Amino acid sequence: MKKLSIILGIVGLMLTIPNGYSYWIGLSATEENLTPIIDEQRTLTRARPNVGEEIGRLTIPSLNFNVPIYYGSSENELKKGVGHYIRSGLPGENRHIVLTGHRDTIFRKLENIKNNEYIWVEMKNGKYQYKINKIKIVSQHDRTILVEKPVETLTLITCYPFQYIGNAPERFIISAKLMKKPTHNEKRLGHN
Repeated sequence: MKKLSIILGIVGLMLTIPNGYSYWIGLSATEENLTPIIDEQRTLTRARPNVGEEIGRLTIPSLNFNVPIYYGSSENELKKGVGHYIRSGLPGENRHIVLTGHRDTIFRKLENIKNNEYIWVEMKNGKYQYKINKIKIVSQHDRTILVEKPVETLTLITCYPFQYIGNAPERFIISAKLMKKPTHNEKRLGHN
């Protein structure tokens, strides 16, 4: 049995290295796994928070779900709440925003989500509303879900299946389009 484990480990390494990815297979979509995907040359439109800093809240009213969002998506952030992939946009930047979480803790309720439901992201600069337009399941190796979008889009990523024991082979993806930005008065008054 030990020899079989070693052989499978070597085969796994041989399959991942030619593809240019040396990440652990089956782990959540953490910062280390997502790093090579989003264009690192993109100019950011505002100062970035510090890694590990709480930057907002994610609310899904239909699921009675309200959790903190932390800047970064390493294990440190994912233990506390939802992680924000730092190479993705922030609400209001008209970019692709990527949030991640573990399926067996913070994102457990996502298995009950449906198309056309609303997601709210509250930030210091206001409250943004997104409407879910696509829910799909992809391979753990599919990184096309991270590319930039032509309009501000929110993507939630977690491992799948939800009840899977061990390292899940797929990812559960929720894509939502921006529906409402904070008004000028909401920003000026600091409403969340």
